[in-house]
Amino acid sequence: MPFYPVNHPVPALAYQSAIHASPSCKFKPPFIPFLVPVLAYAAGDHGSTFAGNPMVCNAACAVFDIISQPSFLASVEAKGERLRAGLRKISNPHVKEVRGVGLLCGMQLDVPAGPVVNAAREMGVLAITAGSGDVVRLVPPLVVSDAEIDKCVEVLGKAVAQLQ
Repeated sequence: MPFYPVNHPVPALAYQSAIHASPSCKFKPPFIPFLVPVLAYAAGDHGSTFAGNPMVCNAACAVFDIISQPSFLASVEAKGERLRAGLRKISNPHVKEVRGVGLLCGMQLDVPAGPVVNAAREMGVLAITAGSGDVVRLVPPLVVSDAEIDKCVEVLGKAVAQLQ
């Protein structure tokens, strides 16, 4: 894979068009690396409807602007702690550990997590298994409300209670 300095015409044009898409974006040089990898594609090798176009670059800059605000990140951490605290209150001998960072949470069981995930789904909560199949993984959206977190904890409590 060839590397070109950012002032080389090929990557500079792509980068320049991204910045022109959103002049208000806070993420400007030197946030990109000095060297940019450029893959050698032949015609028809790679295609995408939205990759790198001005609209997508503008949307990415808007997301970066929002999630880089300290109040937003503090809110995410507070919601994650609320979720983990609620899951820790589930008193069931099958729950071994609750862990996570931010809103990425896992509840480890001493039995396979599949039945809990299926029961939760039937009650309206989407979760997946992780690890060796004994972890219920929760990845709620960053804009989840406290009421939705409380409902999730309630549903998972009922789902875990169904374990034999």
